[in-house]
Order: sequence, then structure tokens, then C-alpha cells
Amino acid sequence: MLCVSLSYLLANIVYLMMFSLTDIVQTSTIAMDSGMAACGRAGQLIMCVGLLVSCIGCVGGGVCCVSRNIQSTADSGVFPGCMGGVNRVFQTPVRAIVITCIVMFSYTLVDASLLIPFLGTVEWLSYCLTFSVLLYLRYTQPRTPRPFKIPVLVPVFLLLLSGGHVTALH
Repeated sequence: MLCVSLSYLLANIVYLMMFSLTDIVQTSTIAMDSGMAACGRAGQLIMCVGLLVSCIGCVGGGVCCVSRNIQSTADSGVFPGCMGGVNRVFQTPVRAIVITCIVMFSYTLVDASLLIPFLGTVEWLSYCLTFSVLLYLRYTQPRTPRPFKIPVLVPVFLLLLSGGHVTALH
């Protein structure tokens, strides 16, 4: 995780070293532009393939994470039972993966300019609710054993940050 974050930070520093802020704001393909500036057409293709691999990895990780959440929620009785269960041989939540893929493919039927702000707002709202529940439980159940305890300023800061995103996106 640290390695990925560091690579993104370094990439952004390189973009700032290669281009002016005006150029960065005007382009929608900064990675490909930096590849073109550094290595010509080959650099542009390398950046394009790198971004493709990164996006595929993100989607694959999302499918695995969301399908496990659906499966465990269904197994606990919150979602319908037909969404739960795992494959006996591979121990994977096949039904939940199929449901996740169907929902993801249905997103392609909607205009992305409408979908992205909506999903961004929902995602930041879920973060905001998570941090507010964490603070609520810390206040109402201070003696409950927890696997680890973080300083209270961390969820307060993250609550303010996520709340700011929700209000900015709405």
C-alpha cells in the first residue's frame, strides 16, 4: 500500500516538474502527455498500457471486495440468502461476484457524467457515516474491547474531511 501511494506521489511530482500548471489543467491525459514528452510515441504507449493495467487491477480488487461484502451480509441475514454462500471447491462467493458484475455492467447503460458525481457523493457519504458511527460508539461504549484504538482526533479529522467532500459534491 505504501509503495502504491509513494508511486502516485512521485508521478504527480514528475508531472509538476515536466509541465506548467496551465498545461496540467488543460489536458485530460497527463500521463500519456508525460510519456510522449519523455520518450516519444513509445513512452505514450507504455503509459497507456500502465494505466490500463492499473485500472484493471482496481476493478478486479473492487469486484473481490464488494462481492465478499455482499456474501457476508447475505450470510448474516441482512441481504437475501440467495446472494450468500461460497463455492465449495474454490471458496469464492460466486453468486455475489455474478451480482456485482451485473450491477457493474448496468452502470454502462447510464451516462457517466451523471453517474460519477452520484457515486462520488454516495461513497463520501458512506465514509462520513462510518466515521460518525465510530465516534458515536467511542462515546456511548467506551469500555467495549476493540482490536485496536486510534486517537480520537483521527476520526474527527476524517469526519470533517469526508463531510466537506459530501457538501462539495452535493
